[in-house]
Amino acid sequence: MPTSAHSFIHYLQLFHTRYALHKRAYQHRVCLSVELMLAESLVLANPFIWLPGHLQTPRRMSDCPGDMHAYWRLGEYLLRQIENSTDENLAPARSVLVRLRKRDLFAFVGEIILSPARLQQLQ
Repeated sequence: MPTSAHSFIHYLQLFHTRYALHKRAYQHRVCLSVELMLAESLVLANPFIWLPGHLQTPRRMSDCPGDMHAYWRLGEYLLRQIENSTDENLAPARSVLVRLRKRDLFAFVGEIILSPARLQQLQ
């Protein structure tokens, strides 16, 4: 078998494996739902959680990528901090994490149900 044909088969297998991983794992509806729930809880908690940045300047989580002193403090412990907090401001974020722990996941992530009339409009 010539080298180019042999290489072609390997590249084909590589891209097929990549495609299969994206369909079965990375873009699986449960993975996307968990990802969205984690992001939602962090967005809801963002105004109420502050991390020390450069010169001990308080930074919100969303401001941390611009300040490496604060950025390296971001970690999974923030989820535990939200879950274990008694602060009423964090109650919405906490409720999303409680739903996630109970596996009460968001439904229809990445999908949309179209009415027949709307489907006709798109075609």
